[in-house]
Amino acid sequence: MNVAVAIPFRAANAARERNYVAVRDHYEAMGLRVVSRDSEPGTFAVNVARNRAMADAEPWDVCVVNDADVVVPGPLLRAAVDLADRTGSIVQPAARYWRQREDGSYPPEGAMQDGGCHVWSRAAYDVLHGYDPGFIGWGGNCMSLMWAAVTLGRFTMLDGDAQHLYHPRFNEGESDWFTGTEPWMDFFRRDEDGKRPLHPLAERYHDALYDPEAMRALLAERANR
Repeated sequence: MNVAVAIPFRAANAARERNYVAVRDHYEAMGLRVVSRDSEPGTFAVNVARNRAMADAEPWDVCVVNDADVVVPGPLLRAAVDLADRTGSIVQPAARYWRQREDGSYPPEGAMQDGGCHVWSRAAYDVLHGYDPGFIGWGGNCMSLMWAAVTLGRFTMLDGDAQHLYHPRFNEGESDWFTGTEPWMDFFRRDEDGKRPLHPLAERYHDALYDPEAMRALLAERANR
C-alpha cells in the first residue's frame, strides 16, 4: 500500500516551525513519505494548502492529511490507515486531543476536536474530492468535511488520543490567520448564547447534513470557487 502524509504549513513563527519539524520527523521515522505545502500569499487558506499537499503527494492509495501541530501515535495511525483502505472511508484516528501548554505540560483530560488528522482512502477522495477551498483561514472547514463524509457514508472516527503541540494563537504581523474581520474567523468572539458562529459556507454544509442529493450538489459547486 502506498501511503503518503500531506501537511498544510506556513512558517509563521519559531514555535510553529519547531512543531512542523517534530511532526514531519515523527512520520518519516515511521517510513512514510511527507509532503508539505502552503497556500497563496495573504491569509492562510488551510484547505487550499491541504489540497496542494495531497496533489503533490501523488501517487498514493491512502493519504494522511495531518496538521503541522498534531502528532498521532504510530500504532493508532497504522490502524486508521488500514481501516481507511479496507472501508473506503475517511478515518479520523483521534477522538481526543491532548493540548500541550506553553510550559510543556498537558491537561488532565483530552479535549474533543474535529480535524487535526484525516486519513483518506482513494475511494473517499473520488467521492469528496478533497477539501473545500471556499474556506479561508481556520474555522468550520473540518466540521464541514465531516458532515459531507457522514452524509455520503464515508466517515469513521476511532476512539484514539493524539497530541496537539503548543504554539501561540496569534502570530505577530499575521493576526488575520486567526482573527479576521469576519466573526466566524475569530476563535474568541462568541454570540449571546456563548456559541461560535458558523462560517456561511459551513452553514450550507450543515443544512445539507443527511441529505445526500443536496450534499453532492454542494460538492459540485467547488469547481466555481
